Amino acid sequence: MRQEQRLLAALLTVAVLLLLYFGLSRRSTRTPVVSEGLKKSKPVAPGSQRDESSVLISTELYTMRQVNASIKHNDVPLRLSLVAVEPRKHIQAKVPSVLLLHGHEQSAMMWEKIGTLQVLGDTGHKAYAIDLPGSGHTRLLGKLAPSDFIQAVVDYLDLDRPLLVAPSTSGVFAFAYALEDPHSMQARLSGFIGLSPSHALAYAQEDFAHFKKVYTVLLYGTENDLPGEEAYKRFRLIPSARVIPVDSASHLHYVERPDIVNDIIIDALKALED
Repeated sequence: MRQEQRLLAALLTVAVLLLLYFGLSRRSTRTPVVSEGLKKSKPVAPGSQRDESSVLISTELYTMRQVNASIKHNDVPLRLSLVAVEPRKHIQAKVPSVLLLHGHEQSAMMWEKIGTLQVLGDTGHKAYAIDLPGSGHTRLLGKLAPSDFIQAVVDYLDLDRPLLVAPSTSGVFAFAYALEDPHSMQARLSGFIGLSPSHALAYAQEDFAHFKKVYTVLLYGTENDLPGEEAYKRFRLIPSARVIPVDSASHLHYVERPDIVNDIIIDALKALED
């Protein structure tokens, strides 16, 4: 009887040990749950040292991601932050990507808040809203001229003649990039949409004549005089440019009337597709 009890106890001990062993093995090989926080992403273009991205919105038509990347331009390191819209089926072969800047005390997320990124995603267009240096999470770790910063973004994203949208103080970056070499503007941009852009008067009037080579639109609020009538005159001298007043709107007309701005961007993309 004692032998049977000992044998039974030994079998029970072995069974318990086997259960513990297989239970622990199964737990250790289980696929970990990935949080919805930052995830590693593949570099968008050569030159990236470390990319992180997190999904902000995912629909049947597009994915919107927050991307943070460490890159270099002219040996100057920078930490670039942007919001990217990647349609599941886009028409990139026919029209350019859209590069969206932002104004003072704003960030790339402004374009999500006013619905522009969603509209572009729904219509099958690639778009990139970037945090300018000192805004959001973008940080320069050295000196880089405004035109070089935009070039760094264009190179990193591998953009081919993007449609550049520049509101308010981002004109400092937009005009520096577009007018650094006015004769090569058409090789670098497909179009320019200025939303009350500042810094226009820093360039000669004859420089603006080169905007006739690209699709150009200027919007301004009728209840605000920035960037000023003289700047509007320079755009009006461009034969192909459209200068559009937004009635009953201030300098921040693109925030107050995003429907108008979104329609203008879509119209530009349709025109460039033709």
